[in-house]
Amino acid sequence: MGLTISATSGTIDNAFNVRNPKTNEIEAQTFSASQFLEEVEDGEKPVAFLGYSEPFDLTSEQYGTSTMVRLLFQVGDGHDQAGGLFSTMFGMKLGPKARLREVVVAMLGRDLKPGEEVDFDDLVGARLIVSTKSELNGKGTVITKYVSSRPAKKGAPKKDIWQDEKY
Repeated sequence: MGLTISATSGTIDNAFNVRNPKTNEIEAQTFSASQFLEEVEDGEKPVAFLGYSEPFDLTSEQYGTSTMVRLLFQVGDGHDQAGGLFSTMFGMKLGPKARLREVVVAMLGRDLKPGEEVDFDDLVGARLIVSTKSELNGKGTVITKYVSSRPAKKGAPKKDIWQDEKY
């Protein structure tokens, strides 16, 4: 069973749980910084959900400690940055106003039922449309911020859309 919304502490790194195409199993894989887009273009883009980080705690003066997860996306065909990887961070909540819920709903192609648990392993490979914007963080680094998402097509998205052997 993959990640469900019952978080534990961890650390932020470039390790993501992704599907091994040879075994069809979800496995941890570390990506180098050079494998990610240097800067993700602002606006909508077709993407595939490739994987997720282990949950980790993030503490800020403004919000206190929150449990977070990073989601890994690959930009799809028909976009200037096709094939590029990027990740963005979400709080580990699926409440009605949670951004993670919006992404999960776009991946599922339907709303969540009350009390429904989400296993990210089941969503790996889902297609969706994600809108992002670039911002400077407090350290002067450009980061990719999630803005919104929607299903790529009406109904459930296709799975296992990537033929590339490295994923």
